[in-house]
Amino acid sequence: MHSTALRLRLRYPREMPAETLVGLIEALRLQPWVNGLHHRGASTSVVIELASGFSPLRWQLGLAELGCSLLDRRWPESAHNSSWEHMARQIGGNIIGATLGQVLIGGGAGLLGAWLLGPRAGVILGACGALIGSVVGSVAG
Repeated sequence: MHSTALRLRLRYPREMPAETLVGLIEALRLQPWVNGLHHRGASTSVVIELASGFSPLRWQLGLAELGCSLLDRRWPESAHNSSWEHMARQIGGNIIGATLGQVLIGGGAGLLGAWLLGPRAGVILGACGALIGSVVGSVAG
């Protein structure tokens, strides 16, 4: 994909079946945000002239509904992380989230319980709040 203010260029794979391409072009012509359409077989692309008055979000959502995978080649692709890096990030996020949840929710529940019902209730509510905060923070992290 490459886009300007009123133009969009979509590239498709050379191995795309002809009937699929024809169906996509016909579906694109029916979209209200398409002003004109040009198929360029030599470069395996479809150039769409966008109608004015539609936001980029509108045509992006329209293309997603048609099953188009949008990848802007002007921006370098992010490096693919290994599964170990991905897992380490998830574990780190879960640990940080659980810690913050325990401190904020558990500490808040303990202080509120101690203030309203006394120290014994503060300890019990603080422990329950820390458990709930750990789960909530882990999921959020």
